[in-house]
Amino acid sequence: MTEMRVVVGSGPGAVGVTHALLQRGFEVTMLDVGETLDAETAKVVATMARQEPEQWSSEDRAVIQRVDFATDPGLSPKRLFGSTFSYFNDPRIEAPAALKLYGSRALGGLSTVWGCALLRATPAELQAWPGALSGEIAEAYLGIRDLLKPSIGADIFAPGTHLKISEAAQAAWDRYRQSPLLHQDLSVYPTPLTISKACKACNACMYGCVYDYTYSSRTTIEDLFRRNPRFHYVGGMIVEEFSEAAESVEIRAVGKGTGSRQTFSARQLFLAAGMMGSLRILWNSSGSVSRRLQARDSSLFLVPGLTFSGTWGGSAKHHGLSHLSVDLTAGPFAEKPAHVQLYFNNPAIADGLKARLGPLNSGPARQLIDIASRFVVAGQGYLHSDFCHRLELDCDDAGIIRASVLRNPATDGFIEAALSQFARQMRKLGIYFVNPAASITPYGGSKTAGALPHAAQSDPSTTDQLGRPFGAKNVFVVDMTVMPSIPARNHTLTMFANALRIGQSA
Repeated sequence: MTEMRVVVGSGPGAVGVTHALLQRGFEVTMLDVGETLDAETAKVVATMARQEPEQWSSEDRAVIQRVDFATDPGLSPKRLFGSTFSYFNDPRIEAPAALKLYGSRALGGLSTVWGCALLRATPAELQAWPGALSGEIAEAYLGIRDLLKPSIGADIFAPGTHLKISEAAQAAWDRYRQSPLLHQDLSVYPTPLTISKACKACNACMYGCVYDYTYSSRTTIEDLFRRNPRFHYVGGMIVEEFSEAAESVEIRAVGKGTGSRQTFSARQLFLAAGMMGSLRILWNSSGSVSRRLQARDSSLFLVPGLTFSGTWGGSAKHHGLSHLSVDLTAGPFAEKPAHVQLYFNNPAIADGLKARLGPLNSGPARQLIDIASRFVVAGQGYLHSDFCHRLELDCDDAGIIRASVLRNPATDGFIEAALSQFARQMRKLGIYFVNPAASITPYGGSKTAGALPHAAQSDPSTTDQLGRPFGAKNVFVVDMTVMPSIPARNHTLTMFANALRIGQSA
């Protein structure tokens, strides 16, 4: 009997559980598709990485500094060095056009294109998690902090920030800290980001960091796990199904590009292929998992604003991701805050405005946008899943997954309440948001999870507290598939910590 543990995927969930298993002394094989940036673009990135930002040529910048607001509404406009390789749209999913149910086959998963924010959920936000899980998650947060500290050179939970933020963001944060009356219904703080202390403050993070200063789970795989002789990375593998015996699991995969079939044996199997990827593997393998499930979702709004604390001349030196986070805690959000991340002087915002110029897309107009964008603030907000619609996922016998929306009639009111609170509170900090211009994604805005949530005991529509699906003994789901609720704050840390917790106890 093999004692090998097999992990499917390479995103944060895969890294969290792998770290725990290696710490326990187990041998771990990670099966992953492992797609990476194309060679031509990678060459440009390597050239820029040998230079200071001031030395980058306009030609090289044009290659990597791209977002895309038009080509595919089912994908995020965020790219990694202009490439979409980080995203995977399963062609056998039928869903409304703008419903973002993409996964990833990249080495590092969707962490290659995330916003680097790691925020802790409060116990109230995890009320739906069974038993003592919320307390165990709080402990596991510290384990993730310790895992990431060598990569970024900083404690992500330390007060303040180790990074350079914009003048306007600093002014708003200072105003908040100096106004105790604001603290009752509002929290404002620098967004905790997994960006290295070595950050060059070139404001290009949104496109990808040529210096590898923005963390992705690939960083831990390459810098830590590959040094461990008990860790084995096998790329180019699309895991299709498994079969389970009393004390083992057989995993069947196909080689991407080659079509060759391989079988791997393990004592335990941990699925971290992203929700849609993990569900497909389960549906291919087990008749015990319900083929009609409900997933939790988090409504999204994106609202533009203006601040007059910026600088007209010169180029600002700061990082290019979320500078400040805002938690709204009045009214319905007292226990489960609405969360908004603020982006100041961000070049991707200017890109979005330029994409909408149409026939006015001329040199002077583009220059005007570049100047004006120094005073533009974007607020990207989310609601806790308890306030939001749900998605129904139905997998037929042919493997076609159909997604539809189960509407919550109160959701629109909650979105309006959050926007109203947000604009009113931000005016007190000198930032003026234009709510009529808000773009609202009521469902499917990229935070969808919990199709097989943890329960005290599993049934065909849930998993147990270790992520084991109904009828399974040696198979564990460790990604966002098992989250019973989605905090409004970025949910990556909670998923990351949950995977670590499962790996410590499985």
